[in-house]
Formats: sequence, structure tokens, C-alpha cells
Amino acid sequence: MSEEKSSVWVEKYRPTKISTIIMPKYFHDYFNKIVESKNVPNLLLYSSTPGTGKTTIAKALVKDLGAEYIYYNASMTNSIEVLRTEIQTFASTSGIHKGKKKIVILDEADGLTEPFQKALRGFIEEFDKTCKFILTCNFIHKIIPALREGRTQEFDFNMNKPEYKQELQEQIFQRSCAILANEKVKYDDNAVRTVVEKHFPSVRKVYATLQKMSNMYPEINESAVKTMENETELSMLLFGKHLSQAREYVSSRNMSHSEVFDNLFKNFVPMVDKMKQPTCILILSKYDFQCSMSVNVDIQIAACMYELITQL
Repeated sequence: MSEEKSSVWVEKYRPTKISTIIMPKYFHDYFNKIVESKNVPNLLLYSSTPGTGKTTIAKALVKDLGAEYIYYNASMTNSIEVLRTEIQTFASTSGIHKGKKKIVILDEADGLTEPFQKALRGFIEEFDKTCKFILTCNFIHKIIPALREGRTQEFDFNMNKPEYKQELQEQIFQRSCAILANEKVKYDDNAVRTVVEKHFPSVRKVYATLQKMSNMYPEINESAVKTMENETELSMLLFGKHLSQAREYVSSRNMSHSEVFDNLFKNFVPMVDKMKQPTCILILSKYDFQCSMSVNVDIQIAACMYELITQL
């Protein structure tokens, strides 16, 4: 188990080593070989389902390799100036410790602008000997062909494949039960299996749902599962810091600002660290009021979601 101090289970129990990540044996073999050989390719980890371990793998790799690295969430930072200044400086300079790998993690790379991606193509070639790049994304079609064709090794994190499902569901179930026992939460095995099956393959959703249920009910049982609210998708996206997808979620459902804030109050707030819940409530209240006076409520909603993400 992770030794994170956060009380949010997704972070508290986030694996920090390749060996402890829930994934198929084939995946373990592939990434363990990278660690053992220290031969790191430029990687493009993709899956249409958030919460399947792409970011966790990237961070675990750099830790197991003892690498120097920098991390950027592309849905929040995609200015080409960042590439030309911070990333270029990091990639082009010698490491603090000789022999250490240097890695740039670009999370949610499908949020990068096309000019950024085109410039990144040249960077990957220019700094190949001094720095490697790990990109993660949910929408592979948003990555330009020049980054996919030969410059990165693509790795599909589609855990819904039949050959993976049974193996992974059992791993997630066992890990979930261990977390509940560690948190001294009463639970019924069948109820936990129901949550795992419902939210598979997203480990993030499973943990977040179980934590929310532990705050709402004296015991996680079948009755609690049946009465549990289903409208948690928006909160899950924010919890995973997928700002661009959260905005798309709101837009595609034509949600009013009242519906958004009510949803987040009921679902997002209970998921965060208890010490930060009052701050999140104040953030929601502030933007709810500002929306009543704003000409463009979409901007207020986006700003609110961004500010909530900073509390994680």
C-alpha cells in the first residue's frame, strides 16, 4: 500500500511501484523489462476509459528507474511556451546525478494543441539521447500521426478485453477488501463485487465510490449499493483531474450551472480530504453566486472546476 498522507483513498492507496499496480501479467512483464534493462522508449499510453492506470504507470516507472522527471497535465498546461522554455531546458541540460534517466510526463496529451504536438515531434528526436517522453491520453485520434508513427511506442490500456476482465476484477476486488479492512469499514463481499463490476475497469471509480459509501452508510452492503446515487461521472472526471473531459461532459448534457454545482456538492465534496471539504463548499458557493451575475456561465463553471481540482 502507498504511504501517502492524503485521506483520499485514490491517492492514499495509489501504487508507487510497477510490481504493486493492478494490471495483466503481460503488462507487468513489459514494464518490468523496461525497469530491468533501463532501456526506456518514448511511450504513448492510451485508453478511452479514465482510471485504468496510465498515469500511475508513468509515475511508477520513473520511481522504479530512479529517474529525474517533470510532470505536466496537458488539459491544464498546453502552452507552446512551456515546451520551448521549461521542457526544453529540462531535456537539454545534464542531469543532477550522472547516469540518471530524464523523463518528461505529459498527462492527458490529447489536450495538447496541434502546434504543441508538432513542436514536440522535433523535441523527441532532438533530445532522444538525453531525455525520454511518456504521453498518456484517452482519445488516441487526437494525437497527430507524426507523434505516433515511429516516435513513440503505443500501449493500449483497454482493460475491457475478455482475456483481462476476470483476472483484473479479482485483483481489484482483493485490493478493495484490503483497503476497507485497513480503513475499518464494515462491508459485504457481494456488495464490493457489485461495485467492482459496475465501475470496471476504472480502479479510480471503484475506490472513490467505496470511500463515498463508507462516509454515507454504516456498512457497505447490497442495500447501500442499490440506494447509491449514480450521478458520479462528473466528479470522477474532476477527481482524475480531467478538466477538458469534465467540460465536455457538462456541455454534452447541456447542464445548467445549478445542476453542475448541485451534482458536485453531492458527489465531489464527499470524495475529497475531509479537511478540504469546507473549502470546496465555499468554492461552489462563490461560483454559484457569480453565475447569477455572469454573461458567460460556461467560463464560471470551468473556473470553478479548475479551482476544485487544485484542492486535490
